Amino acid sequence: MYSLYPNIKAFLSSTIRKLNLKNIETSFEDLVKEQKRFYRTVCSYKDQKVFFKTLLAKEKGAKKRFLNEIKFYLEAQKTNDVKLINLLPRILEYSLNPKFPYLLYQYIPGSPKHSKLSLSCSELTQIIQALQTITQTSWQKFNPNFQKSLNQSFSISFFQYQSIAKFFNLSKELSSKIERILKKAKTLHSQPILVLSHGDFSEANLIFRKGKLVKVVDWEHVGLRFPLYDFCDFWVKRWRYPKEQRFLLKNMNKIYSRKDADLFFQVSLCLVVIKNLKIFKKAILQEGNKNLFKKEIKKHIELLTQYL
Repeated sequence: MYSLYPNIKAFLSSTIRKLNLKNIETSFEDLVKEQKRFYRTVCSYKDQKVFFKTLLAKEKGAKKRFLNEIKFYLEAQKTNDVKLINLLPRILEYSLNPKFPYLLYQYIPGSPKHSKLSLSCSELTQIIQALQTITQTSWQKFNPNFQKSLNQSFSISFFQYQSIAKFFNLSKELSSKIERILKKAKTLHSQPILVLSHGDFSEANLIFRKGKLVKVVDWEHVGLRFPLYDFCDFWVKRWRYPKEQRFLLKNMNKIYSRKDADLFFQVSLCLVVIKNLKIFKKAILQEGNKNLFKKEIKKHIELLTQYL
């Protein structure tokens, strides 16, 4: 549960009236009552079906990420990079007002995939192509001020890592391997090798229609990261499907073909798994349930052990 911004109902009501939004499918009163982080709904705007999104919660960093998402859509449209633009929803209205930012974009027919449903080779191939488009986007075309806000590549201190390693009782051998890779990551980070990254590349953010990937949404965590970060993030999420993971690894060179691809895979795998273990740890401590995410934690550690 999150604490909500003061007067959020008044802001929402005022914005809905100002934009003249109609046929609203999801009541914002219900989501406010449930103290949800975002308010998302399908509605009508100027006689067309649209999607409205705004922030409800005062979660630390959430407003900055949401503002960055809006700015990213705007910057991407200025680049005339057709491949990237075709992956993104088309923005109709927006507000960068820190008091109440919002986003209104064209409705996207289709639906996201579910982590517990398998994906076909055709769908995986389209996902690889989307990753290739994102990775190869020339982010240097963006406004210099926005480039600075993008430079938020995920990193982790050794203190944080050691705390996680102790909490999950990682073996000394595995811990040593991870520490060596994290040191290497710190060295690599000082070089100009970072690429555009979605930051939360998951099935839930991939909109498919009739077997075709049409859009990648929810770019709240957009930033500059190691070349295979999004690939590893998605690859780890498919842990229930080893065949899919093998297919993805076999085609990894289509996303990033440099000779040091294996190194970037290991670095990105470490960063993704540690990020997820950090989230699991927080949830376990909050819930007081050591069996929470038991299968996921076991698989994450297995993947590290197998591929480092």
